[in-house]
Amino acid sequence: MRIAVVAALICGFSGVSVAQDNVLDRRIESDAPGAAVVWVPDGIANGTFAWRVAQTAGVPLIFEASPLQYRDPAIIAERVDLAGHTVREALDTLVAQDPRYRWEERDGVIVIRPGGLWSNPDDALNQPIPGLHGEALRAQDVLAGVMRVMGGTHASLSLPAAIDSKRFSLNVPDGTVLDVLVAAARVHGGLIWSMPDAARGPDRAGFSLGFDTFAGGDIRMTGPAPR
Repeated sequence: MRIAVVAALICGFSGVSVAQDNVLDRRIESDAPGAAVVWVPDGIANGTFAWRVAQTAGVPLIFEASPLQYRDPAIIAERVDLAGHTVREALDTLVAQDPRYRWEERDGVIVIRPGGLWSNPDDALNQPIPGLHGEALRAQDVLAGVMRVMGGTHASLSLPAAIDSKRFSLNVPDGTVLDVLVAAARVHGGLIWSMPDAARGPDRAGFSLGFDTFAGGDIRMTGPAPR
């Protein structure tokens, strides 16, 4: 199986809430006009909706796109401003706009996936994976570990040397790929996993996983990385 991996970084987002509260009750806020705006349904399938929620509410998140990319040309895109909504309200809006998706909150991490894939044993995020343990890990270390397991000896990895400098400890027992991603997102605090990775290019075969980070908590950004 051909593996396509591109890890990306997004920074420069404002108005991130870092309060230790229920993530579903956090308000989406932004100092920049339009920073919480998304066009639906287009912004759902490409992950923009999920990223807006994560970045403007300071919520770690995992988004798995539907494999069905059909867009009815008769549907007129609608502008939705998420500012002022709670995370729960925004996620309910997403599901109302595209009922293919279902969301859950797992240990402070929002997971958005197509409804039919949550229990699908063939889906990549449901695949069993050995536990991941380490000190001073970075998000790209977790990404590389997951991709090596998923791709075996044929995995071809090309990761930039320093995408995100934040380091953290991780101790995840044997479970699924989703378990590892949730744990990493939770301890990192400002991490968004995306599958398939939106930046992987025209070849959409195989398993593709990417991540973005947002400036929240003690995460510090020095500038945008190219996508």
